[in-house]
Amino acid sequence: MKTKNSLLRRILCITASLAAVVSSLLCTSAFAASPLKTKLTSPAFVQDGEVFGLRAPVTASELMGYFEDFVDIISPDGEDLYGDDAVMSGAAVADYNGATAAVAVYGDVNCDAKLNMRDATALIRYFAGWGNEVYLSAADVNRDCKASLRDVGVILRFLAGWDEQLGVTNPALCTQTLSFYDSEALSYGVTWHSRSQLAEPAVKVEPADGNGETLTFAAEESTAKREYIYKAVLDGLDFDADYIYRVGDAKYSVWGEKYTLHTRPGNPGSFDFLYFSDTQYYGGAESSHWTDAFESAARTAPDAAFALHGGDLVEEGGTESYWRTMIDNNAQYLCTMPLMAVSGNHETTYKGGKNTTYNHFNVSLPEQSSVKMGYYYSFDYGDVHFAFVNTNVFDENEHLTAEQYSWLEADLKASDAKWKIVTMHHPLYSVGKYGSDPTRNSTALALRDQLLPLLGECSVDLVLQAHDHCYLRTKPIDSEGNIVDCERRNEEFCGNETEYLISPAGTVFYETGTTGGTPGGIADGVEGEYYDSYSAGFVSSYSVITVDGDRLTVRALRPEGRDNDTLIDSFGIIK
Repeated sequence: MKTKNSLLRRILCITASLAAVVSSLLCTSAFAASPLKTKLTSPAFVQDGEVFGLRAPVTASELMGYFEDFVDIISPDGEDLYGDDAVMSGAAVADYNGATAAVAVYGDVNCDAKLNMRDATALIRYFAGWGNEVYLSAADVNRDCKASLRDVGVILRFLAGWDEQLGVTNPALCTQTLSFYDSEALSYGVTWHSRSQLAEPAVKVEPADGNGETLTFAAEESTAKREYIYKAVLDGLDFDADYIYRVGDAKYSVWGEKYTLHTRPGNPGSFDFLYFSDTQYYGGAESSHWTDAFESAARTAPDAAFALHGGDLVEEGGTESYWRTMIDNNAQYLCTMPLMAVSGNHETTYKGGKNTTYNHFNVSLPEQSSVKMGYYYSFDYGDVHFAFVNTNVFDENEHLTAEQYSWLEADLKASDAKWKIVTMHHPLYSVGKYGSDPTRNSTALALRDQLLPLLGECSVDLVLQAHDHCYLRTKPIDSEGNIVDCERRNEEFCGNETEYLISPAGTVFYETGTTGGTPGGIADGVEGEYYDSYSAGFVSSYSVITVDGDRLTVRALRPEGRDNDTLIDSFGIIK
């Protein structure tokens, strides 16, 4: 009995102290001079069955605007809310499929669609045990994962105008990507954007089966225009294991969507990877083509280890809304499958795209003077060495700069991998205008002059190109630009007849076409003798490349309607 009375006295003392604070606040000029923050300042997002990211009050029409499909908003009393009706905590958002999410307007703990002294009083009564019901998710206004007297203080500070913000922002903002950082050391790079600065940006990683330690990796911050960019490196993970990861703010325990990550095997044997190029995403009706290709690849190569992109991911690199829409619409792939990209001209020289590749991907970069106009790097996976060349920065002769050429030479010569693959945006050989039109192919000719000797000396097997939106594969070409004859053999691969080149003493140059919606045409003056196969581009085309010991196989495909994938070509190299 003595303990109970003591506890009650402590509660009454706390309540009296808080009541005095409330009375004092009501008398201050700061309260009168500081109107409530009533504007919805950040996108809503759904997490664990609740709609977060709201500041009170928000109207029904404003909230509906954050959902692509039509939704109903129902008050806790069961009344439909629409138009200028204010939405309160505890209201339900329901979609056509019957899924619902409860609204949590931070600070509106009594669910009256207002943020005022009644909320502070409701919390005081709740903690004093006086029977008040509060909406607990909305009551955690300081975002420490528990409702407490500290939350009362936050509400009081907010009402007094003491610069306390109620509400959170979505830490992912739909622009989150996953890349290899160091494939040998098994580390992954994560990049995401936020319109608000996060207190402790981080990535939380936990084993998918729930057994094991939860890891938190701090992120570095930079700013691009009106957004904050965060990059983190995930390391110390197990090989060939499944993880769940989320980006967010560790200080306030606010986390974005959950995504799965399957780490690579310790010693990859046979594996598939994907090659996309020239998606040129812009958010219009034709922007579904990359999604179509991803869905096709999920059927054709469901266990693909990663994807490469030959550049021109979006139409205008400097238009952030294009990136946001593109990544949002393909999040299930871009946030779970590492994507390794090179910069195209649409991310660099076209309409102010400077820095945009760097701002959206996190890969381990060798030292280089600038990343504003793209960057170069390399990584290893299994028996393959991948080198990525930046063809957006040239010297006065349209050659790679001395800095990049020196790096590429040292990088290729240092590798003893069985297979060497180089990816670049601008082509050396192409049947499109940038490779064959005499008035436009000066860059291609200059790159041949500079790079063919190096590619030959370093025994590069395959060069993945882009830019011209055509489909092509060359015959093997040696360091002097000569076509090299070799034995050829037709074999079946995945049910399709495939032509294999046997130990060619030259490099094959390849374009998958365009994974976007603007296929390119054949230019006049094509030197057809250089090519084993070529055609105009195909909408949504992409490639699945399989490496299996001494055999490398390339399949070019395009989706044609749901569950219908068409093979364009199939070829390979056997060493």
